[in-house]
Amino acid sequence: MARLPAPWGNRINRDAPVSMAGAEADTLVQLPSDPNVQADRHPISAGQQVTAQNVNGSLARDCDAFMDKLGRFMLVRFYYRTFMGPTRNSWMILWEPLIRKKAGLGVLDISAPHEDYEKVNLFCDLLVVGAGLAGLTAAIEAAEAGADVILAEQEPVAGGALSYGCDGVDRLPALLARAEELPNLRLMTGTVVNGWFEDNWLPLIRGNKLFKTRAREVLLATGCIEQPAIFRNNDLPGMLPGTCVQRLMRHYGVKPGQRAVVLAANPDGYRVALDLLEAGVEQAAVVDPRPGGSGGALSAELEARGKTHVTGVRVGGDWLDCDLLVISVGYAPMWQLPVMPGPSWAMTKIRR
Repeated sequence: MARLPAPWGNRINRDAPVSMAGAEADTLVQLPSDPNVQADRHPISAGQQVTAQNVNGSLARDCDAFMDKLGRFMLVRFYYRTFMGPTRNSWMILWEPLIRKKAGLGVLDISAPHEDYEKVNLFCDLLVVGAGLAGLTAAIEAAEAGADVILAEQEPVAGGALSYGCDGVDRLPALLARAEELPNLRLMTGTVVNGWFEDNWLPLIRGNKLFKTRAREVLLATGCIEQPAIFRNNDLPGMLPGTCVQRLMRHYGVKPGQRAVVLAANPDGYRVALDLLEAGVEQAAVVDPRPGGSGGALSAELEARGKTHVTGVRVGGDWLDCDLLVISVGYAPMWQLPVMPGPSWAMTKIRR
């Protein structure tokens, strides 16, 4: 399951952390004939050449990093008034080429050889999108009831959070064994469901192959994505969502840091703290910002410091030295696919 080493992505030459879930554009790298490749989604191959995008020089010595210090002057929409002169055609002649050069869009090799792409037509009674606990369970039960089921998962392994979390790990092998015993259940890992169109027509993409799929019914079990906390300097490298830390350790065998502060606003944050201890990562503190938690009301009192990497976190009035800040404060549903057919969606408060 080795992937390309993801650089800390940047916008206006500002470093930023990643999620290892393909949920952001901060991991884009340049391959010889393919720009804008997500490093955390692309497998490593022998002799592969990978270079950074959106840098002037190298990632370690980016000559355009000074632009980070100009952030206070680059307010939202500042460019609408800034890049209009000095002449009427300055935008097209001067400013647009300059901005596009700094945008980090990569380089397209027009002499790259053509590749072969295949198309396959698939039909099923039920297409389940997402092979986490919910998706696996639903697909198995539908197949055991006699339905012809396709289970699509964008990750290279099925299981979702069961594959990297400390809870429920023992349940995954049994579920996968049940799925393998069902001839009418097709598990497609490494497959992206790229849309949802009229009459349940869905394009499934795996590598260079497009599966044009028509399903009687579609069941979405796409899960959720972890959200960041809002505080000053919350985009320094070394600040990672809890699920990203768990993926790094369990999927890739990577120790994410040496000394960590864990911001835990839910039970999952404490589970990540236990995983870090098991991996030998020293913990400076586990901070709970909820009422009655160890951190108290931290919304205005949390701050990080560092230039190219986090070196410390201020909790209240105290600075804690660390090279890793783990953030586990909440989730948002993966809503992109459900809204494609046209319906609106809303959050429903769950009372426990």
